[in-house]
Amino acid sequence: MERRWSNRANQSSGKTSSADEQLARLRVHRNNIRRYRRLLETDLTDLERRFIEKRLEEERKSLGELLEAGIAFSPPISPKQATCGAATKEHRYG
Repeated sequence: MERRWSNRANQSSGKTSSADEQLARLRVHRNNIRRYRRLLETDLTDLERRFIEKRLEEERKSLGELLEAGIAFSPPISPKQATCGAATKEHRYG
């Protein structure tokens, strides 16, 4: 069973990444943005400030692109698939 699951995960991965990976990327960008904002509140040279402002804009842009793309969850299932094999109240307590 484990082998079947890993094969399905590998087949579906293709060019898109899993939702967990995308959420991790969102967290990384969010944390970087917070860190750069905190750094901008400190005493910096002009060169340091420009560098951090540039990095902050890059992180914001990357975060925006990820948010626009959305998070790739598993493909939606049809109502028939959702109820197929599901135990009904009558069946369970019959």
